[in-house]
Amino acid sequence: MKRKLIYSLTPLFWAISLICLGQYNPFKGANRIVITTSMADKETYLLIADQLTQAGIAFTAADNGLLIRSEQPTSLGKQQAVFEGKLMVNAGLVSLSGWVRRKEEGKNSATSDRVAPVTYDTAKNSLQGIGFNYMDALAKRLQVALHGVTMYKYQKEI
Repeated sequence: MKRKLIYSLTPLFWAISLICLGQYNPFKGANRIVITTSMADKETYLLIADQLTQAGIAFTAADNGLLIRSEQPTSLGKQQAVFEGKLMVNAGLVSLSGWVRRKEEGKNSATSDRVAPVTYDTAKNSLQGIGFNYMDALAKRLQVALHGVTMYKYQKEI
């Protein structure tokens, strides 16, 4: 009887796990990428730091993770944007989120920063979409090094 109960609850367990963690393919509105790993958090941070250094991505340690920034502006037509993000490791999950920063010239030659949170978007001229593509390429590079699985999710910012 116990064996039947366990077998009947197993699909439910996996379904709940997938809903909580995310989906395996990007979807419109996804703003976070999660990579699983079996490595300890300290080893994971060291491996990630090595990968970021090899990719030429600047990073600094923060209270609960790493702040990352693309060295070169990412070209989007006539727009020049810089990807900035936050990478956190906790109990075998690497979480990556970010935003895109672009300088805009206003009237009177004053410049201001336009900041857009990164989300998956299929529009070609979307500043948020180009940032997501940059973040996704970084996640794929990290996934190979971490031997993990990549998932995409939407998480409301607090």
